[in-house]
Amino acid sequence: MSNLNNVTLNRDLGFRYFSKEDGNLYVTVATGQFDSDGKPIYEDRVVSMSGLDAQSALTLQEYKLVDRVVNDERNNPNRFTTWLRSLKQCVETFDGMNHKTYWYNTLTGQTSSRSTMDLEDDSPATTVSIAEDGVPLPLEFADWLSNIRRDPSASTAAGYNVNAEKARFAAEAVATGLDLRNVNGWGGLTYKGVTVRGFRDVPTTLTVAQAGTVGTGGWLSSDVTAKQIYADILSMVTLLNQNKVAGPYALILPESFRFRLAETYSTSLNGDEKSLWMKLLEKPNAEIPNVLDITQVKLVPEMDQTKGGGTPTAGEAYVTSLNPKWFRVLNYLPMQSFTIDLKGMISTKHRVAEGVCPLFKKNAAGTYGIVKLAAPAG
Repeated sequence: MSNLNNVTLNRDLGFRYFSKEDGNLYVTVATGQFDSDGKPIYEDRVVSMSGLDAQSALTLQEYKLVDRVVNDERNNPNRFTTWLRSLKQCVETFDGMNHKTYWYNTLTGQTSSRSTMDLEDDSPATTVSIAEDGVPLPLEFADWLSNIRRDPSASTAAGYNVNAEKARFAAEAVATGLDLRNVNGWGGLTYKGVTVRGFRDVPTTLTVAQAGTVGTGGWLSSDVTAKQIYADILSMVTLLNQNKVAGPYALILPESFRFRLAETYSTSLNGDEKSLWMKLLEKPNAEIPNVLDITQVKLVPEMDQTKGGGTPTAGEAYVTSLNPKWFRVLNYLPMQSFTIDLKGMISTKHRVAEGVCPLFKKNAAGTYGIVKLAAPAG
């Protein structure tokens, strides 16, 4: 099975019933036509002229408020998932409601070429076999309820739209849950023989021992110098190079390491100081790229917790390739809210859902394009 095609996702998931000033109940549906940019054209259609039906639905203005708060949370710059979606060269966007898995091919064997003047000679023998690997596409969701008796009076009393705030809380729950899963993994969730993973549970064989020990705080220990930290990161990049894992690379660290990166790495003869952060990202000049080919340094608050929350940890860092051959970000359902159930014309159940996950590719030898740095116990 080949890769999914890139498509622009513009789906209204489920039904979104809403009322207008004319007292009718509407739903937005695709017309089957497309505009000049190739995006679907939608129209509002009347589904009921009953005042009771219209009263139990959100108004068009309320849905606009709901969409605004949900979209704000989706694009929250502090989210780990937002950072993943910003890696444009790695992002694959498609309609996750039409697919439950994403597949890619792995190649084994070799092929070679030769030069000729007339293209009549035979080429050298080629031995290539193709295998498949992939990842399931889970959806993160949370529900909220609107109530035609309570919400209008509550909104008036509070001075803001209660339904929008309910949607915001649900969106925050989805964002928090999905960020943690993209870091920690989905607990080994497997579907059709393939498993979805976060950064912490990739079964990479590429590991480097970190300076310091977990017991003393790893890189957070005052006994570990900035030069030792740089040497560890250099070892990680070297290990990726030795395994023919191409860059560019991202360095992913717990948030608690921020101030260690700001420490002085070296001081020049004229007294100018260079931080470890500057050393990692430095370019000798405009013509020479970053020495380590590290283009991103991402600090992750979720990595200051043990898996599932709890005691802060030490001695954890990752360098991953941002080359699409080794790493992809699968963006298959933008966060959105939709109606899933009407409860006796009084209460309506809504759902906020989002689908984004990393894909850590491996080659035929089982090597992943990510190296883990772990401090020894002690």
